[in-house]
Formats: sequence, C-alpha cells, structure tokens
Amino acid sequence: MSVNESYKKHCDAIINEINKRDHFLITAHINADGDAVSAMLAMASFLRLLGKDYIMVLHDENPDSRFSYLKNFEKIHSYADNVEFGAELSSGKIETVIVVDAPGFRRLGDVEKILPKEAFIIKIDHHPAEDMMGPVDWVDEEASSASALVFEVINRADVDINFEIAEAVFSGIVYDTGRFSFS
Repeated sequence: MSVNESYKKHCDAIINEINKRDHFLITAHINADGDAVSAMLAMASFLRLLGKDYIMVLHDENPDSRFSYLKNFEKIHSYADNVEFGAELSSGKIETVIVVDAPGFRRLGDVEKILPKEAFIIKIDHHPAEDMMGPVDWVDEEASSASALVFEVINRADVDINFEIAEAVFSGIVYDTGRFSFS
C-alpha cells in the first residue's frame, strides 16, 4: 500500500468515526509542546466546523503560553481544573476521545484517569507507538508532526480550511521541525 493510499485509509476511518458521534474529548501528551497544542486546536476547529461538541483537556496545569496566540488556546482545560469540566465528563456525554501527539496512555498523565470507559478512542501520532489506544490508531513515524497528520484528516474531509486551522497546523509543523531545519 502506498503512503497516499495509507493516508486515505486512515483519514477516511477517522472522518467516518467523527461523523458518527457528536461529543468529543481532545487531549495530548504531558508537557504539551507546540505540536501537541497546535494539533489539539486544529482538531477542535475542525470539529467546530462539523457542528460537533468538544472539550480539550491536558494534564498540564498551565499549557505553554507561548502558544496563546492561537485561536481558542484559552479553551484548553487543565486536569487540575476538573471542577469546570467534570460534570460534562461524568454525564456520559463524551462519546469519543481524540488523542493527538501521544504514543500511549501513560503519556497522558492524569487525563488517563478521566477517559470515559465506553468512549471510542482515536489516536493520531507520529511517535513510535507505546500502546494501541483504540480502534482507530494512526501512527506514522515518517510524518513531521501530529499537526501534519491532523491536516491530512481535515483536508480529506473536504471542508474549507480557514485561517484558524491553517495557523494551528503551520505552528505545529514549524515547532516539530525546528523551523523546517529537520524533517
């Protein structure tokens, strides 16, 4: 299977599962870097375009403020803030968890504790896998960043890529490639 065919297969599977559900939790690894934050925000923008509900939660008490210029950065919750989002999680409303830029459960930190047991898990990552996290587990170690893979999903969905998505994806790629100094 060619890279192009593999990407189409994974993107189509992710889009298919997203289209089946309405309520999402988006998360990434501990000490979220520019790629993790950007991939989360790009995915959140995509879900918003599709009319889906979502919540973004990180283990980190304070997400890295260097990325606060990205639209909706302030909507990223910390696990420590569970007073704010705990009711939404405990209501059973979350149907799907989208994990970006994290190779396994232990890299989610305390967020792993709040993953709804019955939730469908989609993982999009470019690091060597530590865990198979769910039925849709896309890992491409040749990709420059998780943000680049999220872009592939959004682009395959045939939605208009707005400035918000483009800025998040570009920021994630720039961060993980050291400003394009390595692949």
